[in-house]
Amino acid sequence: MLFLLFVFVLSIPRVQTRLGNYATNSINEAYGTAIKIEKVGLQFNGDVELKNILIKDHYDETLISVAELNTSILSFVKLAENKLTFGDIDLYDLFIHIKKYQGEGETNLDVFVDKFDEKNPVWDANSRTLFFSSNRPGTMGGFDLFQTQWDGENWTDPEPLGPLFNS
Repeated sequence: MLFLLFVFVLSIPRVQTRLGNYATNSINEAYGTAIKIEKVGLQFNGDVELKNILIKDHYDETLISVAELNTSILSFVKLAENKLTFGDIDLYDLFIHIKKYQGEGETNLDVFVDKFDEKNPVWDANSRTLFFSSNRPGTMGGFDLFQTQWDGENWTDPEPLGPLFNS
């Protein structure tokens, strides 16, 4: 019964729009991307349906557009946690425009994927701090060292270690 109520609430367009905005805002803020999901809905089989997905490249041109993406609820939970790993996915009306802009060494898809690149994590159990390198927005150039702390329930926002460690 509770599941049916949950499905009913998620079938309301206003709720779908808010969920779509929440998912994309959290990813865009964490990784410096330009992703928009117009609607999010839950199907009766437990799959999540994302509609009208638009991903822009670093020149604000369309990189990827999808009319509809269906995946399991578990994959959507990972998306809400900024983890972009999915199980099975059904895609409808997929468009990918890979382009190398004049004077650049990488394609727009390479630039987009690099935004999610974080490497070499190291966990310090005494301070409950995770150190990692990343080329996320706000770096001094290339891969910089960041830290985030676990408070027992949540991670703090990652912070760069600064010019003493990064150049």
